[in-house]
Amino acid sequence: MIALQPIVDQLKPLRNLAKHVDGAIEFASLRTAPTVLPAWYVIPTRETASQNERTSTIHQRVDVRFQVVVVLSAQARNQDKVREDLKTHVDAITGALLGWKHPEANGECHYDGGALLLSDGQVIAWAVQFRTSRTERKI
Repeated sequence: MIALQPIVDQLKPLRNLAKHVDGAIEFASLRTAPTVLPAWYVIPTRETASQNERTSTIHQRVDVRFQVVVVLSAQARNQDKVREDLKTHVDAITGALLGWKHPEANGECHYDGGALLLSDGQVIAWAVQFRTSRTERKI
């Protein structure tokens, strides 16, 4: 697994949009909506490994997927404002991470889609998904 902190650090300059940027443990521990909104959470979602490429050592490519969950208040009087706020957040996150190279990765981050996680009338949670890769080696 790649470290999440470099991703959080890459997003922290966008504090003018997100009042709170945190990780998977903090997101998983939520029992109710965060008290400070908007909030972003960096969460690893999947890793898949290729077959070993060597006979005497281990050398595998690992595809890494992670998401940034955007949590916004859905209680705007104007629903157009909720839509535009979400787009603003998604665009900012994509701008910060698209093409950025995680220190442990082989290459840059690529956009991998988005998904609605929650919409309950109080908050909306949208996942902005990314992928990159790293190499697993053992001699």
